[in-house]
Amino acid sequence: MSTSKYCLIRQPAGLGDILFCQKVAKKVINKYNLDVIWPIIPEFIDIIPYISSERISYVSTNDRFQGKELYESSTNTVIDTDKILYIPLQHADQLQLDYSVMVSKYKQVGLSYHDWPDYVTFNRDIVKEQKLYSNILNLKEGEEYIFVNKNYGSPPTTQQCHHININTSKRIVNMDYYEGFNMFDWCKVIERAAEIHTVDTAVVCIAEKLDLCEDINIYSRWDPPNFRHVEPILYAGWKYNY
Repeated sequence: MSTSKYCLIRQPAGLGDILFCQKVAKKVINKYNLDVIWPIIPEFIDIIPYISSERISYVSTNDRFQGKELYESSTNTVIDTDKILYIPLQHADQLQLDYSVMVSKYKQVGLSYHDWPDYVTFNRDIVKEQKLYSNILNLKEGEEYIFVNKNYGSPPTTQQCHHININTSKRIVNMDYYEGFNMFDWCKVIERAAEIHTVDTAVVCIAEKLDLCEDINIYSRWDPPNFRHVEPILYAGWKYNY
């Protein structure tokens, strides 16, 4: 580490939140010259090669890591000492009551969230993307299809949005869990889709970095629909379905 002091971020899930908060970590690195320890839930360990970034060390919440006692405490405020900068983004909405869950994370640290996608980078596994596309989903190059994702929430408590109903004669490709693949491996499937229909989840944060079709639709996980948490932070021209 560059200094004895380090930054510890508490935002172990969901994947969309982790991507959305990349700007926070990278601003800490650039402004304070601190390395970052970022614990994530064990179910996300397989995504570390995809989101690995210089000076950010992702570890399992089950591991032993510096600052774990503070991490597991009820502290919900930023702690800045000569040894640690602790940023509990996961709990920001407990204090920033006038803001949505997502926006509150940036209000907690006094940053603007508006250009957050510029700070998101992820490594794509082109071989796995092609294997999923061709071998698992049996899609052919140039085939027209509609991509649908009804899943939301971090594992092991993932749920489904049941009010996404598409009437079409086109082929529908539903996002599902396949052993050996994760959400990033769906990038090619998402980019090649003629239409996109997804619940408000991490898929939209990944899609913000992709080359998309024009017909992109987002559905609320809530009933009645509520896009308060996501509408301010998305820029890709989503159509909101109420």
